[in-house]
Amino acid sequence: MANERQFKSKARIVATRKEDEYQASIPIWVMKDDVVLEVGCRTGKTTAVIAQYCKEVVGIDVSPDSIIQARTKHPNLQFEAFDGFNLLSIQGLGKSFSKIYVDMSGIFGYVSVLDAISLLSMYATVLNPRAIVIKSQVLKSLAQRCFAWDPAQIPSEEELLRPGTKFVGARGVKEYRATVPVWVNSEDIVLEIGCEWGTTTMLIAQHGKEVIGTDISLDCITRARDMHPDIHFEVLDGFDVQAALSLGRRFTKIYIDISGLSGYHSLLDVICLLNTYAVQLRPEAIIIKSGALKHFAQKCVAWSAHDPKLVNGLPVGGWGSC
Repeated sequence: MANERQFKSKARIVATRKEDEYQASIPIWVMKDDVVLEVGCRTGKTTAVIAQYCKEVVGIDVSPDSIIQARTKHPNLQFEAFDGFNLLSIQGLGKSFSKIYVDMSGIFGYVSVLDAISLLSMYATVLNPRAIVIKSQVLKSLAQRCFAWDPAQIPSEEELLRPGTKFVGARGVKEYRATVPVWVNSEDIVLEIGCEWGTTTMLIAQHGKEVIGTDISLDCITRARDMHPDIHFEVLDGFDVQAALSLGRRFTKIYIDISGLSGYHSLLDVICLLNTYAVQLRPEAIIIKSGALKHFAQKCVAWSAHDPKLVNGLPVGGWGSC
């Protein structure tokens, strides 16, 4: 099984919330030459729809009773009874799946983001499909809130007005700092976590109403105060959200640059931290230096009813919509 803390995916991930979205995606995402795996097929209702658009489809479900019903209803289709996490059985089917459909409610019932990302990472890494369409309310909600920093693709007003804190992933310090003029405005009160010597804090101060730079290192904060005496700096552990609350500000934006969260192997750690700050401090946006989050935002899009453009047979999306 793939390391659940990673999200190594060349496949495009499409997150749908409900059954109608899940099925509506089929004519767009399934092509006539595709070999499709459906995970959590239950009695084969969606499998039968997929079969109308592709070369071949196999439905799997952990429930033997569901598989018996599926075979009875759709005797011309292939159904197998085994767990969607059973990679050996999936590989034992002897097929190269170009698309995978996953109904997470058919696997777990209630699904956490951790469950969804772990399964998707495993499929993307081992089975190497071109696209994975997943029915998961929690994943679609996350996909709608995540943005990969790209100065050429600024979020639309509609996207910015969606409820919930926006998560922006930037790769490297150059991108991280380039977000400041776009995401910070003159009314913002900003918390920076992991400020080191205050270089980014100074840039934020030029665009926002107020900024507090924080770092776990007293030496860094001492030097930051010496270098930037007009800016407010505090010693703070970025994982201590209660300490951030005690600063007594209503932060509208948060910037995060923490060692260990900037690479490709920390996605779930990043999401946990972002969700904690989003729930406790409720900022409008959190910008984080994290290649893992940027990669996730680039690959995982939230289903939209609008007809997407196709590139090499695959729909392409922008900032969180396909």
